[in-house]
Amino acid sequence: MSQRVKHKTIRGFTLIELLAVIGIIAIMVSILIPVIGGIRESARTTKCASNMRQLGVAALMFSQEHDNTTVALYYNWALELWPYVYPDRADEPLSISGNPIEKFVGTIFECPSMYFDGATTMRSYGANRRYDSSLAVYGTLDSWRPGSPVRRFHALRLENPSKTILLGETFNGSDLTPTSAIARHHGKMHGVFVDGHLELIELTGEIVEDPAKGIFWKGSSQSN
Repeated sequence: MSQRVKHKTIRGFTLIELLAVIGIIAIMVSILIPVIGGIRESARTTKCASNMRQLGVAALMFSQEHDNTTVALYYNWALELWPYVYPDRADEPLSISGNPIEKFVGTIFECPSMYFDGATTMRSYGANRRYDSSLAVYGTLDSWRPGSPVRRFHALRLENPSKTILLGETFNGSDLTPTSAIARHHGKMHGVFVDGHLELIELTGEIVEDPAKGIFWKGSSQSN
């Protein structure tokens, strides 16, 4: 007696079904990419905050050891903080030339978002260069130019050190000014104040107004 062999027919995807699956995948990718990008930027924002918080601590240590004066209000301020941040590398020769500065790449002197903001061409952190000269004191920057006078804030001369910016984020150099400040992180900028504390600052019209005035830049609410 003969037996019939039954063959099972395997049905494949139709073109319409395949296109539908591809469309769903494309939609999911378009949703995930911004989410992943946002997560990465949040991580970079956190790292930047950590960087500047450490710089704030180092700046406070410097001030305590130098009669309540700040680091130089000049583009080479970072050279004075380097030994406080990296004491095991304090004897390394440093140079402030180059964009970015080779020695600063990957250190806390560099914001990780500077390579993604589409604006930064030089260094990412700067010192306040719009201070009131009548509230500043002269000092020397022995680590770079022995005997060369540079200006610094003296905490006791300021109206309120917790309201005057010392270090902040920049996009074209190591000097922080109303025109060089950049809101790199969700429309805001990290800033270290003279008393050493860190804030995430919204760059309001008053802050970016040039010429600078007021306690945020000058150290006194009466300064213009």
